[in-house]
Amino acid sequence: PPLVEAALDAQAALELRHWMISQPESLDLNAQEIVAALGVDLPTLPEDWTVRDVQIVATPDRPAVAIAVDAPDLGRVLLMAVARSTDDVEDAPTAFEYQGRTIALFERGRSSFVLVDESGHPEQLATGASRLLSRLN
Repeated sequence: PPLVEAALDAQAALELRHWMISQPESLDLNAQEIVAALGVDLPTLPEDWTVRDVQIVATPDRPAVAIAVDAPDLGRVLLMAVARSTDDVEDAPTAFEYQGRTIALFERGRSSFVLVDESGHPEQLATGASRLLSRLN
C-alpha cells in the first residue's frame, strides 16, 4: 500500500540521519505545533517510550509526521501519522508482515497511523498500536 511505502521511506530517511549523527539526543515532541501545521492528531506516547527523532515527510497525498521512538517492549519503532478525511470510515486496526518488517495500521479521528517494527511480531505490534489508540482523545 502507498501509505506503508511512504512510512518505510520515512524510516529509511530517519535511519540515514541517525547514521550521520553520532549521538542523537532525546527530542521533545511538540504535538500542538504538529497538529496545527499538518492537521493530524497524535497520541500521547507512553511515558516509557523515548522519542529519538521527528521529521515531516511526504506521502502520496499529503505531508505526514514520522517519529522514531525507543519502546521498551518493542525496541526502535517508527510511528507515522498522516491526516485523513473525517468522512472516511475508520478501518479496524490491523498488523501484518511486509518486506521483512512488521506493520500495524490504525486510524482515529482525523489521522491515519502506521507503526513499523524491524523485529517484532504482528501480535506485539498490534498491542503497541492498541496502546497508542487508547491514548488518543
